[in-house]
Amino acid sequence: MRKDEVLKLIDAGFTRDEILALEEDADLIPEESAEEEVPAEEPAPAADHFESPESMYQHMMQQLQETLNAGLKGIQAANIRGADQPEVKQDTPEDMIARIIAPAVKAKNK
Repeated sequence: MRKDEVLKLIDAGFTRDEILALEEDADLIPEESAEEEVPAEEPAPAADHFESPESMYQHMMQQLQETLNAGLKGIQAANIRGADQPEVKQDTPEDMIARIIAPAVKAKNK
């Protein structure tokens, strides 16, 4: 019996005589059957449940690019809606002379 096993038995409350009796009984049992190994099932690899860092990075970058493109399209649409400007009328020489001769009178605020 190993030292740590004996200490565990002492902590559990076994006396010295009981531990020696257990040790004698353990000598009667063949070694092969005393420490019979049970084949352990291997847990599922973590790679099955999670993405690799490279694919996770690619996925995040793709989402970021889609978000930025959607925001850019919204900004462009707002710029197009706001770009509606009135048509600028070019003054003819006659209009310029008319303003000199008879300027437009602005209404006074009372």
